[in-house]
Amino acid sequence: MPRCTFDADEVSVPGDLADDWRCPRTAVEGGDHCAFHDPDALSNGDAAGELLESLSATPEADLFAIDLGERRFARERKRFVGARLSALDLSDELIERGDTHPLDLRGARIGALDCHDARIEADFDLGGSRIGTVDATDCVVDGDCSLRESALGPATHPDARVDPDADGLWIGAVDAAERPTDGGPPVGDAASTPVRFDDARVGGRLVLTDAVVNGDVEATECVVDGRFEFKRGAVEGRLYCPGLTLRGERHHANTSELTLRLTEVRSHVVLEHLRSRGALLLNDLHVGGDLRLDAVDLDDSLWLGAVDDESTTLGPAIVAGNLSVRNGRIGGDADLAEARTGTLPGPVVDGCLDLSGTTVAGALTCTPRLADTTFPVARLRRVTVGAGSLSQPTASGPVGYDLRNATLGDVRLGTNGGSTDRLHLVETTFDGFVFGRNRDAFEAADWRIHEVPETVDGDGTGYRGLATATVAADAMALADDLLAAAATFEGFRDALSAADPVDAVATLVGARVDFAAIAGEAESSRESALPEPFDDRESDRVGLVRGLAAVASDGGDAVSPAPTAVVALRDPDVRAALGRVDPDAYPAHDPGKAAARGELQSAIAPVIADVDAEVPDAETLVTTYVLARNGANRVGDTNAASRFFRNEMLQRRRVHRKEARARGPPRKRLAAASDYVSNALFDLSSGYGERPGRVLTFSGSVVFVFAGAFAVLLPEPPYGGVLGYGLLSLESFVALILGGGTEQSDLAVRLAATLEGFVGAFLIALFVFALTRSLER
Repeated sequence: MPRCTFDADEVSVPGDLADDWRCPRTAVEGGDHCAFHDPDALSNGDAAGELLESLSATPEADLFAIDLGERRFARERKRFVGARLSALDLSDELIERGDTHPLDLRGARIGALDCHDARIEADFDLGGSRIGTVDATDCVVDGDCSLRESALGPATHPDARVDPDADGLWIGAVDAAERPTDGGPPVGDAASTPVRFDDARVGGRLVLTDAVVNGDVEATECVVDGRFEFKRGAVEGRLYCPGLTLRGERHHANTSELTLRLTEVRSHVVLEHLRSRGALLLNDLHVGGDLRLDAVDLDDSLWLGAVDDESTTLGPAIVAGNLSVRNGRIGGDADLAEARTGTLPGPVVDGCLDLSGTTVAGALTCTPRLADTTFPVARLRRVTVGAGSLSQPTASGPVGYDLRNATLGDVRLGTNGGSTDRLHLVETTFDGFVFGRNRDAFEAADWRIHEVPETVDGDGTGYRGLATATVAADAMALADDLLAAAATFEGFRDALSAADPVDAVATLVGARVDFAAIAGEAESSRESALPEPFDDRESDRVGLVRGLAAVASDGGDAVSPAPTAVVALRDPDVRAALGRVDPDAYPAHDPGKAAARGELQSAIAPVIADVDAEVPDAETLVTTYVLARNGANRVGDTNAASRFFRNEMLQRRRVHRKEARARGPPRKRLAAASDYVSNALFDLSSGYGERPGRVLTFSGSVVFVFAGAFAVLLPEPPYGGVLGYGLLSLESFVALILGGGTEQSDLAVRLAATLEGFVGAFLIALFVFALTRSLER
């Protein structure tokens, strides 16, 4: 029987394949190729049956055109290198291991590969393949799964390659018409998802290195026992892997990690709720949308910064949208720093950098490059950091650090312009923080750590910067709403130029949806009334459509507070940015690739930001300085503790003044006024027990005042001269009773002397207390 003529010269695959390899299978009748290499032979969907028959074949079967040894037969029956199949449906199939050879489909050309609910008890090698779609939902691969150097998606050029040294990663023999751009599927069409590993289980490594994907990669709740590698790759859509688990079991137990080096993703990278026993290496990752790492649970480190040393050069992650690592746990270090030499920047973020609520057990090193001056603040609220450094980048604009409610261990402030102006330290817990390393910076601010100037050298890192960073995620979500609306509702951009744009847009959208159902209390009615893609976008938030519905259901009356979408539509800068959007440049369901996202976010955030909410009140500042004082005491820095105590008492005075002026029961106001006076006197007399020199000054004032009183009460000066009044006052101050060289029987004089003696005794004791504290420091 004739042998298939397909050989190694007709295919290029990664890994080992002998130069003289030739397919040993029997050619189809009247042809030169076997059923797997003849594109028309298995076009009727028999590919799976033929493949399974080959896998279960024995040496006695009439499967090959030549005789093969036992070992070679075992390998070749599972080798389908360069197969040409319109479809391969392995769904619900069980492929038993039998031996150690992989299921080898390297270099295959497959229209659709369906492996959902299949179990493959072998390594699955699809390296160098060209596949329209891969559906591996609920699939179990009990070994490595490799898509190395593959190209996935119907519009991917068969010769596309990735060049890490090129300005853009999409290069090679890609024609202009096929080169990925901001274009996408027609409005309303679902985007292609060439790779789907939802709820799949991979017993070894999942490898997409050098792969080109024209669409989305989805791996929701996927479990990988080894390493997930995606190096030098490119994804035209999203990399959507929420709930991904890297378990690090079996022979990859020490290398479990996610590696996305030198990879470009045109839309979002979503790795929320990821669990990993190994590190996440995201160096040289280019993200066209947002990079979301919220609620990750890592036993090891997170690498987003740059490395440039003698052995390794790695660039930083570059994110066109927001970079968020919120409410996660990082068991190792979190590297968001520039290279030590300063030659490469830290992570470059065009939107907002947000690490709020994350716990870093190791060191957090942070010198990010925040490209958009609208968001000059890195949000580190509620973070818990054991060690590390927070510094200013070497060759870019300054960065503010929002450390409100954070817990800081042995963290160095590094280069922050010699001041605390770019640090928002409100209700911050200091647990092992060494104030002495930055004493000059704290001294320059008189230890008033809560104060944030509205602008530092014109960089906008004040309270307005804090406010815009706070609403950055909401602003981006609203920007995506507006972009989705422009792509969904015909005439949306024209409505923006109306005299009342909010009314015009509401009329346009209201003609397509049921505002009454959307604004109603019934959740099921609202979900069914929301149009695509807003049914997913606004299921748990009030975005564009729900905001317009709220206004419309109120009969056109002003809703207080106005929905943020309405506030944004009223702003001319937002409308101008929307007017420049091409609604055909991105799919409505995924505006993550739209170049206008950043511009819209920058226009929306200042409009919806609440600057007043960022300014702490006096009660909050009391807590701030109590926490700072306790932190200083924990590390034995009594000098810092005393300075914080003084600022704490100053804030308590503000609280008392506010309560005394507020409306309320007279008794409460009177008590607050009394506390205010006591606080002020304590400050005036001794600097809250921290300044013994002030006690001496105050004591001298008391002696002088009582000398004047004695001058009024005694017409004849004691001791034969005017100075006798001062001497009498000094004697009374230190002796508690009227004595010395003069005898007075006047009741008023003796009462004044006794009162001065009482005050003097108190001030002497206060001086001893303040002096002792000063010496202890």
